[in-house]
Amino acid sequence: MVVASGIVVRNGRFLICKRLPFCRDGALWEFPTAEIVEGETAEDALEKHVFVCLSVQVMGSAPLGAGDLDTPKGARLLVLGVKTENRAINLCGYSGKRWVRFCDFNHFRLTKSAQLALRCIKNFAL
Repeated sequence: MVVASGIVVRNGRFLICKRLPFCRDGALWEFPTAEIVEGETAEDALEKHVFVCLSVQVMGSAPLGAGDLDTPKGARLLVLGVKTENRAINLCGYSGKRWVRFCDFNHFRLTKSAQLALRCIKNFAL
């Protein structure tokens, strides 16, 4: 399985979303993350996911890193910086959202994919 996480930054803060409590990794925080289906690019998967779950249009994206997730079935994570239109975000598919400074991520219970994404972007100036 291959998944893509979208790193959205506004005013120096990163968007994280809280997973629904009844889902796998329920109530943990993550960057908007989409599974990539066969024949789809990471950019296409994230554009669709961000539009459906956050109600904003993706204006562009760029790769920031990648890594392997330590999960029972294994997965590859692609991390992309995502530029969105600058308007309010309306959630569908998440139970909450926060705009977080990089130094404050330690206050949140993050999914494994979010932890790996943080390692990928740590040295990037977004």
